Amino acid sequence: MALPSDLLRAVPSRSMPAQAMSDLVPVEFTTSGGVLVLLGLAALYATVGRWIYVDARERGSEWAWQWGFGTPLTVFLGIDVFLLVIVIYLLLRASADRPIASSTDRSD
Repeated sequence: MALPSDLLRAVPSRSMPAQAMSDLVPVEFTTSGGVLVLLGLAALYATVGRWIYVDARERGSEWAWQWGFGTPLTVFLGIDVFLLVIVIYLLLRASADRPIASSTDRSD
């Protein structure tokens, strides 16, 4: 079964030109604004990483350093992924705090 000619024209035949790649970078890191973005990301990385590491260590997690190091790295995948990982950590942390009710604990 052959593809319609319209679909064949929509598929790029070669890689993206270098000029188009420069449009994908929203902030140039050679300007003062770019430096501020890098400093902000570094502060965010250090603050969130340290907070999660200390919290996980105090709760006795064997994965404390992985949570502390890996969670801030997700900011490079996007702020939505970063926030999602923090919510996942908080949910897992909350579920670890709750005692597991067994059938013998109930007073029916």
